[in-house]
Amino acid sequence: MAEHSLRFALNHMVAPHLPLAEFFALARRLGLADVEIRNDLAGQPLPEPAEVKRLAAAAGIRILSINALQKFNHWSAARAAEATALAEYCRACGAEALVLVAANDGSGRGESERVPNAIEALRGLKPIFAAAGIVGLVECLGFDACSLRKKSEAVAAIDAAGGRDVFRLTHDTFHHHLAGEEALFPERTGLVHISGVEDAALPVSDMRDSHRVLVGPKDRLGNIAQLKALRAAGYGGPISFEPFAAELRTLPDPAREIHTTTRMVHCYAITRLMGRPGADRFIDHGMDFLWNDHRDTVHGGYVWGVGGDERKQAYGHAFTLLAASSAKLVGHPDADRLLDDVTEVIATRFFEARHGASAEEFGRDWSPISNYRGQNSNMHLT
Repeated sequence: MAEHSLRFALNHMVAPHLPLAEFFALARRLGLADVEIRNDLAGQPLPEPAEVKRLAAAAGIRILSINALQKFNHWSAARAAEATALAEYCRACGAEALVLVAANDGSGRGESERVPNAIEALRGLKPIFAAAGIVGLVECLGFDACSLRKKSEAVAAIDAAGGRDVFRLTHDTFHHHLAGEEALFPERTGLVHISGVEDAALPVSDMRDSHRVLVGPKDRLGNIAQLKALRAAGYGGPISFEPFAAELRTLPDPAREIHTTTRMVHCYAITRLMGRPGADRFIDHGMDFLWNDHRDTVHGGYVWGVGGDERKQAYGHAFTLLAASSAKLVGHPDADRLLDDVTEVIATRFFEARHGASAEEFGRDWSPISNYRGQNSNMHLT
């Protein structure tokens, strides 16, 4: 496979509170043009398809998919009608695919049910999707309660339904880890969802959507290893950020929060280390934004949000240290100054030798906010 840049995308779940036009604008500000929209966001119903198409065209956005047709493998006349309506919506708004999520309520899990139920549904969906000119992206969930956990069973069902030209897989790094499946099926994959889990004490069996954050250095899901394996085996399609954690849902401006800026620098530095072209401009943008926007030139340190939350948090400074270190690994010219500056701030402003731990947060002028010392921030500084 020819070398080419990783193709990142945003799922609307990264900022579910944003109206569609603002979500599209967020993607463009991050240098991305591919998005996934959703029909399951509370308080954010999808507009008329013609309006969605207009907004996307105005922003220069490509709509990869709509999430989702739920319980697709519980086929019925009602499910067929729902699928037809969603497929027509995809066609009218310009979405290229519809994500198909298997039932996750404990039903249909038997050996004699899983693949046969999926085959029946896919046979019913095939002419609907073909008529609309869209692709069906089958997503297996790794939860024990899911009726289709393994991608190998999804592939068997697609082939048995004669749907190879209509259906592809969604490889979700979270669910792949939970399912414990080794097979990747890169040649059958149409979309990759990425998110991370960092809680070191959380058993895999207890991992839920609420634990899914942006991919960071403490990731337990093996996102980097999964992506490397998929890419090495030929996958060159979109990689969409899909975190579900509540802490990400209420950020007033996700593109301007320091943990977003720093993690993007880290991710694109890894992209650079993988030898993929196109990462440098994103690293440059993130490093410039950290130095010229997050950095407080009056009081020192780095504010959590630009134009909003001006607290200075140990957690945010830990990730600024990560971004600087990652940038240094790829030889970025501004890495040393950021590394020196944030290291001094952490040592002189946050670390408290008498407690052997870091203080949690301060106001912009370093006025104390509380005596709390958080496990999360100290863990990330370790």
